[in-house]
Amino acid sequence: MQFLDLNLDLIKRRLEEKGEIVIKVKVKPGKKQTFFMDYISELEAFVLSLGALPVDGKANKELIRFMSDFFVVKKTNIVITSGQGAKIKIIKITL
Repeated sequence: MQFLDLNLDLIKRRLEEKGEIVIKVKVKPGKKQTFFMDYISELEAFVLSLGALPVDGKANKELIRFMSDFFVVKKTNIVITSGQGAKIKIIKITL
């Protein structure tokens, strides 16, 4: 978990410095809670457990809500730029 925490701290600092970041996430929808689970260096992607099913865009909405809370930005500042219907997504976050 320390490696995951270090990566998340680095991402937060980059967002503060540059005002914008793009990250890759691999989502696991339909879980009990939403949280960062892991970081897969081969994919350069964070793994997220999502507490919503992938039905009618609910998992994507939960992903945006969680990222908004985690990075302390408005939901409108988070855009899924690729992978709307996939488990691997590219997300752009701006301040």
